Amino acid sequence: LIPLLLGCAKDQNKDPQPTGSITISLNHKANGETALFDTIKYQIPSGFDLSLTRWEYYLSGFSFLDENDNVVYSKKDAHYVNGRYADTWDIIFNGVPTGVIKKVKFSIGLIEEINISGGLPNTPENIGMAWPDVMGGGYHFMKLEGHFQKTPPSAGYAMHLGDNGYQVNLEFPLEFNVTTEGINIEADIDALQWFSNPYSFDFDIDGNYTMGIPELMQKLTDNGATVITNIEVK
Repeated sequence: LIPLLLGCAKDQNKDPQPTGSITISLNHKANGETALFDTIKYQIPSGFDLSLTRWEYYLSGFSFLDENDNVVYSKKDAHYVNGRYADTWDIIFNGVPTGVIKKVKFSIGLIEEINISGGLPNTPENIGMAWPDVMGGGYHFMKLEGHFQKTPPSAGYAMHLGDNGYQVNLEFPLEFNVTTEGINIEADIDALQWFSNPYSFDFDIDGNYTMGIPELMQKLTDNGATVITNIEVK
């Protein structure tokens, strides 16, 4: 009995593993350049010129893995991002165990566990991203809007993505060492990639909106695999 009690006391006095923070900063791009809004100046492969007027989306389901593919830190929570407002571009993870990370996984959109109507705080941003209950409920994963033209006049487009099954699940090899001082990571996200690769989105053929149209939302989901690039540890 006495050795057992001593053993418990020893465990209680054990120092916790030190932790640090990871900050991911997003740079919003269009055709590789800093994204500008409200002017028709970008061309997509199908030959249309377009503008960006709205670019809102969620990232969620972050996991950081070690060299053995073990998850050393994860956070399911949603992070709302607005391409217009830099104060939404940083995602901060606190309490990450120190040590080597080899891979990061996350989703553009809301992972299924949190894509539930009323599941996010009732901020104006989240309320504006609600996905109708009659269409499955939850939230929009993305609202990308603007105007397009080949010859004047222009017309509007709305690339809306939502509903379970259309999350863009991403995985990147990324080696770095988490320290108590913290780690900063930068990544580019390019709006024009949603129209480009592997599917060339054509407004004459596909129309100018995607919400609730499975084949078009699937094309956006497939194209989402290449929207995030140039991930670097700073």
